[in-house]
Amino acid sequence: MTDVAANSEAHRSKRDYGFGLVRLLSVVLPLALVPFSGCLPQPIAHKKVKLKPRIAKAVPLSVGSTPTTAPKLLSDDQVKPVTLSVPTFEERSEQQLAAEALSQIGPQAIPELRRALQSGNQRVRREAASVLVRMGPEGKEAVPDLIVLLDDEDEATRKLAARALGRIGPDAAPAVPALMRTLLENQQSPSP
Repeated sequence: MTDVAANSEAHRSKRDYGFGLVRLLSVVLPLALVPFSGCLPQPIAHKKVKLKPRIAKAVPLSVGSTPTTAPKLLSDDQVKPVTLSVPTFEERSEQQLAAEALSQIGPQAIPELRRALQSGNQRVRREAASVLVRMGPEGKEAVPDLIVLLDDEDEATRKLAARALGRIGPDAAPAVPALMRTLLENQQSPSP
């Protein structure tokens, strides 16, 4: 009988421990979730939302304007539609398709592109720089030639060279002094 009583007592203490743990968790767990309560989805069925009707006269006036000088709302007949046209494959030129192909070929095209960057023909230099813009980080071998193009006589070529260096990213770090020079030169105004 004593074994049965001991087992019964052990079973009762485990059961009481379990109930005590459940009671403890029912108090502690909600407190632990308080910082995360904003993360839990809340039902919105009980919330009432009032929408205010939009009235043209309810547009606030900007500071310093009067009703006669305040900006007016545009009517439908004053708004012009904007159409974004993306050229189809058939509409793109052979040069555009070649530039796209060279940029996708990647590092294997760099030697030819570097020769084109050194060309005496302004258009050839510009096209090669535009391919390197598309190529991005894979064009890192052309960084020295792109740095030289930052001083090109053609503004469009200079812009493309700077953009290509930016797209190459950290591997274009040797271009920082030349880019800083360009940045500061363009901001200086001539002295009278």
